[in-house]
Amino acid sequence: MRKYAFDSFKFPACADCNARFSILEGKARKVILSILARSDLTAIDFDLLLDWLDKIRVGLWLANHYLLKEFRERRPKFFIGTRIGLKDRMVSIYASNHSAKGIGMWATQSPAFMLMPSCFAFAINNVYFFNLSNDFLVSRRLGFPYPTRAAIQQNGTTQYTIERGLERVIRPVVRKAMLPGFKVIYQPIFAWPLRTLDAGRTHELYNTRYVREACIDWGRGHGPIFVESGAGVNRVAARETMHWVSSTECQPQVLHKRLMRQALDFQAHFFGNEVTYQDLPEAEQSSYQDLNKAVKQTQRRSIKD
Repeated sequence: MRKYAFDSFKFPACADCNARFSILEGKARKVILSILARSDLTAIDFDLLLDWLDKIRVGLWLANHYLLKEFRERRPKFFIGTRIGLKDRMVSIYASNHSAKGIGMWATQSPAFMLMPSCFAFAINNVYFFNLSNDFLVSRRLGFPYPTRAAIQQNGTTQYTIERGLERVIRPVVRKAMLPGFKVIYQPIFAWPLRTLDAGRTHELYNTRYVREACIDWGRGHGPIFVESGAGVNRVAARETMHWVSSTECQPQVLHKRLMRQALDFQAHFFGNEVTYQDLPEAEQSSYQDLNKAVKQTQRRSIKD
């Protein structure tokens, strides 16, 4: 793992991007201060927090493309502005009872993250965030339209066959264990299906009472906020206030290690998962499969270290 001073994270950006993201930063700052103060939050606050985490996660990926020479020649296929609020996402927040100052982040230079920046862990003082975002990550198990087939194409895109949602919640929402005892915040996102898939049929699939109910912004494709805890999964109305705090007596160093391993494990699990390569020529299928195997093996070795 490499370490960099925070003043290394200064990169070129156009005036429009700076203006746009400064507005998001200003709004997110209020939410972060509320989290540090252990104040209750609304579903709209969590929607904003998840937008901000999209920005941070993709921004760290782009930063590594500048900082790591082995990736410098690889031209990024997307940027922050094209990834905020585009895919299903989740966050779990861990509030430590131990005092700590500073900012830290984990699992942002792993092979899986550099190829698919979907998951990382992040800390501000004694509050820790575990963030994950991926295509249709939680849609099916939260009752939203979901793909029955996801096929990689020769141009690198994924072709989806989307079906009507089950319109009920299945637990656990994510079928992979996380640190126990904490609330998990989920949000299905359908911005890009509305924009890029078969417009008429996709609109019909998402234009249902179940999908529209409690959406943060249906027009933008921002679904409702769901909260999973030991008591079940609840859909939260946009302006409903909720208590998110679940404190832990875990020492910061132990929590760092557990969250890093959890992030590396989730990265390995979701890398190349639930997609088929059957539409590709055999040679390309083998290349993808070899890459997936190598990345997962490297991730798992890192978890054991």
